Amino acid sequence: MALDPENPYVFWAVGLNTGLVRFDIQTEKFTFYRNDPADPLSIASDAASNITADRSGKIWIGHFANGVSQFAPSSANFFHIRHDPRDRESLGLGGVWALHEDQNQTLWASTRQSGNYYLNRINLKSGRVTRLEHDPDNSQSILGLDIFAITEDSSGRLWVGTRQGLNLFDRQTEKATRFRKLPPVENFRGNFVYSILQKKDSANELWVGTLGGLKLFDFENGVFTDVHIKNEDIDNPTIRDLFYDSEDKLWAASAEGLIHVDPQDGDHTIYRYNSEDSTSLSSNSVRVITQRDNQHGILWVGTSGGGLNRFDVERGEATHFTTDEGLANDVIYGILEDERGTLWMSTNLGISNFNPDDNSFSNYGLEDGLIQLEHNAFAYAKGANGVLYFGHTDGITAFNPENLRSNNIPPQVIISDFRLFNKTVLPGPDAPFDEQIEKETEITIGYDQSELAFEYAGLHYSNPAKNRYKYQLIGFDEQWVDAGSRRIATYTNLAHGEYTFRVQASNADGVWNEKGTSLTLNVLPPWYRTWWAYGGFALLLAGFIFSANQFQRRRLAIKAQERAALREAELRAEEENKRRSDTEQLSKIGRAITSTL
Repeated sequence: MALDPENPYVFWAVGLNTGLVRFDIQTEKFTFYRNDPADPLSIASDAASNITADRSGKIWIGHFANGVSQFAPSSANFFHIRHDPRDRESLGLGGVWALHEDQNQTLWASTRQSGNYYLNRINLKSGRVTRLEHDPDNSQSILGLDIFAITEDSSGRLWVGTRQGLNLFDRQTEKATRFRKLPPVENFRGNFVYSILQKKDSANELWVGTLGGLKLFDFENGVFTDVHIKNEDIDNPTIRDLFYDSEDKLWAASAEGLIHVDPQDGDHTIYRYNSEDSTSLSSNSVRVITQRDNQHGILWVGTSGGGLNRFDVERGEATHFTTDEGLANDVIYGILEDERGTLWMSTNLGISNFNPDDNSFSNYGLEDGLIQLEHNAFAYAKGANGVLYFGHTDGITAFNPENLRSNNIPPQVIISDFRLFNKTVLPGPDAPFDEQIEKETEITIGYDQSELAFEYAGLHYSNPAKNRYKYQLIGFDEQWVDAGSRRIATYTNLAHGEYTFRVQASNADGVWNEKGTSLTLNVLPPWYRTWWAYGGFALLLAGFIFSANQFQRRRLAIKAQERAALREAELRAEEENKRRSDTEQLSKIGRAITSTL
């Protein structure tokens, strides 16, 4: 036995041939999860020897001879209705393309695959399924093959729209009354029904969205009237969904944009994508429209490829929410509002929950208990008890949003690898660290080890692919780097000095470990920028200055000696010249006296 990681009133148990057992202490209810050879997502075997719960909320089951199974307790909140080839009272074979829960809390679903087309009546209490199909030899069987629309009118009549026309289906007799726009061959597009909506204040009229545009159907006389939607670029586009807002304005989701139709005269306004206007729709391919109960004047529009749009009716402006904001996938097939006012969307990559109050997303995939990621258009419905239904290529997924809880256990964060020049550094005497990197708090590298990387991980296994990370190298990064799901941070040409590498992680539900983990990184300077190098440079400079000074002194002394010797020679020359001059003068006087005598 193992206690549920998050619910103290739930135990999980395994045994020799019991499968996985969930026991609720409060309700004293057992739920069994057994091996199904046809289901690769079931547990590996009904026989198990041990069970444990990890810190992230997963249940691990050790089997006697079939390895290990991993089980997400949250998946117990998803219920699946599927085809079972061994059971004639299971869902019909193939993907589900339309869903509706009627006033008797019976779920209706259409399925199709490989020539098998069924309208399935599902008793939600017993799980029993009755399959109804088109009989070409019976004019009172359901008309057509593919079924894309199922709805009830205010009188409780059940309407079924197919690619060959409209059916009024009597649930008591299981007979259908068929309606088509005649002649049917020429009006193939007009008989291809995608959506049905009762006209306001009219018990006998229906708006019908078709491959060939919008129609108004009068039940009393069986007449279809075209509602022409045209402009210079559009001519009666395919209508996929019809919706009345809180002010009784009629809206149509089309393959050419979002259309507002005046129910009285058919006048219309088309809102389309404009690449030069950021407030226009994100895509012209509109699939579904809804409105929150407490939010008048705002429509929520699901598109094929453009994600979710918040459309302000008065301004005619859209705000976009795509995978960049956290949506699972930009192709949206269905939107349902839960009792808390949040929106649930079926996409091509699982189910997304959007809270319009804070613009936050939570996404659900195979790891959370879904059996299929790719959903189908038109296959979505909300039950009277708040249960939501979404159809896909492998059946129906049902759940009550009240039972889905976020995993509030933050991941443990570790630094799992350190690389230099894209090679893992192993601990050792010649390495920057002695122990495994996740145990280290400080490492030192040389200045020439200029290309380095940290690899990190959030140890949380509820849905590890959706763990998110952010990191910062203090001393280099000015702010946190949002790494998304990427688990490596690379740096090149760091200046020498001390840095601190920090990393944080969140689990799939956005619960962050804000403490995270950190590591001090010391980058040594080159030898010529160390203190001893600077000391050596100072000594060399002092020696140079001293030598230069001594050399200058000697040079000046020599020059002084040379100047003194030169002066002495000059004086001797002057004295010799004077002596000679005096001698010559005396000689001249002597000659003059001699001459006189």
